[in-house]
Amino acid sequence: EVANLIEIGPCLFHKVSRPSFEPAGQVFCCDATCAGRCVVTTKRKVQSTPGLIKTKKERKTNPVPDGFVEWEQNVIAESLSRDIDSNPFDYINLRQSSGVPESRPLYEKTTCECNIVVPQLKERLALESLNVNKIHAFSDGECPSKAIKCGRIPHALAVRRVENKGYGIFARENIEKGAYLFEYVGEIISKNEASDREIKYAENRQFYLHDIHGKKNHPSYERYVIDPTTKGNIARMLNHSCVPNVTTIEIAASEDSLMDFNGKPSLVPRVVFFAVSDIKVGEELCIDYVPKRDAAAMRKELMCYCGNPKVGEANATCRGWIF
Repeated sequence: EVANLIEIGPCLFHKVSRPSFEPAGQVFCCDATCAGRCVVTTKRKVQSTPGLIKTKKERKTNPVPDGFVEWEQNVIAESLSRDIDSNPFDYINLRQSSGVPESRPLYEKTTCECNIVVPQLKERLALESLNVNKIHAFSDGECPSKAIKCGRIPHALAVRRVENKGYGIFARENIEKGAYLFEYVGEIISKNEASDREIKYAENRQFYLHDIHGKKNHPSYERYVIDPTTKGNIARMLNHSCVPNVTTIEIAASEDSLMDFNGKPSLVPRVVFFAVSDIKVGEELCIDYVPKRDAAAMRKELMCYCGNPKVGEANATCRGWIF
């Protein structure tokens, strides 16, 4: 309630003017997640309330250019998520289960667990050796595991229209091979629920469901699916390429928990994305929807427009079809 925000005032929130936000005019921003992005329109009081943590303004900021709106820190787009042509959605940056969002810790209160990423990332990057320090260096000093836990997106990205694809994600800065990008955020649903939804989604040509495999002998093993069709984040906008520059890794950090269907906390692995090649400013971020699948095995339901040479052309790398 606005009245409540005014009552607690600048202790936790501040009034700001964000031209890129809709509706236009004054909005209230939370101090803990502001990261210095706001043009403050009211005088800030010094925080003196015991137990409240001051957030460091350490993250870099990138101005929002004309014609774009801000979806979240470091993510801009040509339109609001709910105005995306044919496939509008509500933008969220926290996974949800039964409509309840998970909780996220403050960045300063988390610990580095990048060691759990090392084995998978080493394999995906085809490196002989890899350690935590190198993983941090890939992301300009950002700790990927802490960023994942807190829902931070380290690199500046833009969502804009792409011919034959609808919308896509483009780099607003150079991104190094091995850098952490973002998490696949959406509703966490059961396999049975996903099967029911998939029938409707297929009719509307909506292919966003992503299985969460997990580890054997764990309560979450192959029980859950991520559904960002109506509620999701920037990862939902990843397009396919037969020669991708982004890869998927599944991780389960020790501090992650989400309420399962019985009301008990259950560790649900996260699906996160890393760059598998250097990505230049203006380059589109893409992932292979069906990795290692041969062109002959395609059902030929959705044509591929990745732009790489197709089968029959010299140096062919495009399979011609996504599915």
